[in-house]
Amino acid sequence: MLLSSYVKAETEPNDLWDQANPIILGVSESGIATAGGDIDWYRVEIPEDGQLTLNWTSNNSQLVYCQIYDTLGVELFASNYTGSSTSISKDGLAKGFYYIKFYAYYIADAPNYTLTATHLATGITNDPENNDVYTNAGSALKTIQ
Repeated sequence: MLLSSYVKAETEPNDLWDQANPIILGVSESGIATAGGDIDWYRVEIPEDGQLTLNWTSNNSQLVYCQIYDTLGVELFASNYTGSSTSISKDGLAKGFYYIKFYAYYIADAPNYTLTATHLATGITNDPENNDVYTNAGSALKTIQ
């Protein structure tokens, strides 16, 4: 069986990030964000630094929203809602686990959706140094001066 033709269904409970259903890169997953505020969380592991792409389709044309978080619960990027098909990508991610959250745009709706996560390795390792702010770049500044 080809992985691309296999669709795995979500399992409840997965309403909290720590109950996330694990998904495999390249394998389609189906879900329903049931009416009344249901949230579906998924966990995906990227094997090395690179780009994570998420493709999803609303199978019943109801609006579904998606957000992607890192392991600390910090939102990395979010999509707009869609009632058809769309995708989002985030480049520059470190190897590790990321969390995907789906929910209905309208609380009374129950969008039926299919999602697939893919990964593109960049071949460039992320910088392990804590240098996201200029005050932490002391040694680099001393080298330049």
